[in-house]
Amino acid sequence: MHEDAHGALRIWGLVNSGRRWLRDIQGGRRAGAQLPDVPVVHVDAPGSLAVYRAQKLVAKLRSGRISGTRVDQFASAWLPERFTDFLEDLIARHVVARERSDLSWAPLTLDLPREIAERMMKRVIALMREARHGGSIIFVPTDAGAPTTDEPYIDLKYRFETSPTKRWFPEVVVSILNRLAQIHGAGPRPVGWREFETTLDDDLATLDEALFETAHLIAELASTDGAVVMTKLHDIVGFGGMISGRLPAVRRVARALDLDAGSTVDEPAENVGARHRSAYRLVAAVPGAIVIVVSQDGGVRFVAQRDGRVTYWEQE
Repeated sequence: MHEDAHGALRIWGLVNSGRRWLRDIQGGRRAGAQLPDVPVVHVDAPGSLAVYRAQKLVAKLRSGRISGTRVDQFASAWLPERFTDFLEDLIARHVVARERSDLSWAPLTLDLPREIAERMMKRVIALMREARHGGSIIFVPTDAGAPTTDEPYIDLKYRFETSPTKRWFPEVVVSILNRLAQIHGAGPRPVGWREFETTLDDDLATLDEALFETAHLIAELASTDGAVVMTKLHDIVGFGGMISGRLPAVRRVARALDLDAGSTVDEPAENVGARHRSAYRLVAAVPGAIVIVVSQDGGVRFVAQRDGRVTYWEQE
């Protein structure tokens, strides 16, 4: 845009950037070109817009509220720590495949499994926000076992039996790790996210599509009444989960003011809807649980215990 002779802003031209600039928010494999150091406005719905300087957020308006920071829970320290067993499982399965191969495989960066998993979950959340239906994803601790109909905290309407679908997501991530290591061979430099983005390979492209199909599956399951229930190893237990109303009510919660809840504000729990209050009850009863709640207006809230308190983070 430019300023005309009367001081008004005029549109000078339009550039078709495609959808790759959404990668950091919605997940994806390939990034778009870097934006120039100029003001950029993103409008994704009526009354929902964000103003950037290049790719740095200046301010955001959503549901009548203005914020000036981008809060990305996937960049926190606490969230990856809760999925340590899952990431170690991915690496262990990759190591087994590597040792069975007669060929030399390239080493991988330590962050690559986490980065791939995070991109998939970002895509799930983005799809749920776009649907404007609302929904929840519950991660239950693996050491507590999968919920059963006899357990008091989740009534699960639709359950997945043991099948390839149940472990589909971890299988795809391990296959991506294996394929990348195979393609790049025995090189001195570890292969990481950059190579995942830029490597041209039909098998890798097919696996990437499978990753997004899994994201669409989880988002579709979340659009039904009730929550999608997954273990922290990312096995899909089932969907249509209803958090029991028999669990004790939570009167007060902590609202995190930073990524790792170093600073919080105490709030009453009654100021939100039933979906959020049920998430509070579950997290209070099951300390290792994590609930991602997506509202109909597109708001996203992560709920977990932090230092023994039910804490929530608003996701930009």
